[in-house]
Amino acid sequence: MNLNCGTTLVGICVQVTSTTLGWKPNSLTGKENCTNDRSRHITDGIAEGALQKGLAVGFVTNTRVTHATPASLYAKGVHRNIENDRNAKAMRADCPDIARQLLSYPASEFKVLMGGGVENLLNTSRGGERRDGRNIDIEWSRLGGRRRVLRNENDLLAVTPSDEKLLGIFAKSHLPMYIQEQVMGTKKVPRLMEMTAKAIEQLQHGEQGFFLMVEGGIIDIAEHQNLINVAFAELYEFDEAIRKAREITDPTETLIIVTADHDHAFTLPGYLPVEERIIGNSITEHKNGDGAGLYEVPGVLFVGGPGFDGDALKIDKNVAQRPKIAGPFYRPPTPVPMPNGPHGGVDVGIWADGPYSELFSSTIENTEVAYIIKFLLCTNNTDYTICDASGSSHHFTKRIVDRVGPNAIVLIGALLIAMTILSILVAVVVIVLLVMQRRSHSRNLDLNDESFGSGSKSPV
Repeated sequence: MNLNCGTTLVGICVQVTSTTLGWKPNSLTGKENCTNDRSRHITDGIAEGALQKGLAVGFVTNTRVTHATPASLYAKGVHRNIENDRNAKAMRADCPDIARQLLSYPASEFKVLMGGGVENLLNTSRGGERRDGRNIDIEWSRLGGRRRVLRNENDLLAVTPSDEKLLGIFAKSHLPMYIQEQVMGTKKVPRLMEMTAKAIEQLQHGEQGFFLMVEGGIIDIAEHQNLINVAFAELYEFDEAIRKAREITDPTETLIIVTADHDHAFTLPGYLPVEERIIGNSITEHKNGDGAGLYEVPGVLFVGGPGFDGDALKIDKNVAQRPKIAGPFYRPPTPVPMPNGPHGGVDVGIWADGPYSELFSSTIENTEVAYIIKFLLCTNNTDYTICDASGSSHHFTKRIVDRVGPNAIVLIGALLIAMTILSILVAVVVIVLLVMQRRSHSRNLDLNDESFGSGSKSPV
């Protein structure tokens, strides 16, 4: 359910050139990997608009804080892979890497930044990947104002709601997979749900409102590796974060939107019996043609990626077989060998709950999601917003009151009430008259029928 830099739905509201961040589309020259030309940067994203409106802004991810999705909120004019200066040098990019951009606007003003990827922030002397001698975490803590760097779960649990800005970096790279920690019986980092809860508590401190992006990014990473059980476990982890967000926010004041930027090439290859486990293999027999024989058929499979093994699905029918039950790191076979599983091309779902959630219905263009958010946050400086609509109604009412005066407004109100009562009375009188007329008409018909009946008798 992640939102990566290919569309940057939440970050900058436009479909940018693939692999770029904060970079106006169709403005690349040659094979650039970055640009310092600010005229080519996108600077009117949701994060900037929310900050300008005085909202508290933050993000939570279980990937690196410099990974594509969170970086789409703040990085400008850079390739998504340039997460540290070492990457920049390798790609011959002469511009600030993504980690360095955590020190500049808008990221420098975010109230909450949580995820993994500490390796991109630290110098090699501290076990990081940076070669420029800089330690981004320390520099960030010295930017001004109250700031705190969180490095483990205990640091996170110790946080109480305040005006502090928080930078949480809980793992060297991405956070460990949820199912991996369950299998190993260890828990070394905060869960996505825990980070989400702390982020909301911190952002809600104060009355200004907030914008928070939460990414369950390990879903995508697991599916690229065709690890189906891991992906489902990460989906559960993401769902728990959503549940927690709904639990600790006011549904009459908080809009929660859940969507994805893409699917994966994932399908059901056959007609699995209802009694079989969907994640695992069943045995089927093809009796005719060149492919006759017994086969292990996976309940679900990825169309491409790791897991291809030629004729491995065909089995010896002379050997007793039982359907396989998938383990935690089960990888279903794939018919197309690829280093990584590919994304798919189908429409993805979007769900919303809270004020104006009805705007996220039907089929909409992906960038429209971001424009609706900007419309509701009143951060779109070049287009109409809900604040303009509310403001227009308010100013219209105010002009009327100023022109005619409050006493006249009261008189007009009383007159409208009197007219309403009079209309109701007239309606009642009309209804009574219609009923009386109908009854009179019915009696006349009855009398006519009796007269007709008595006049038709023959003399005896």
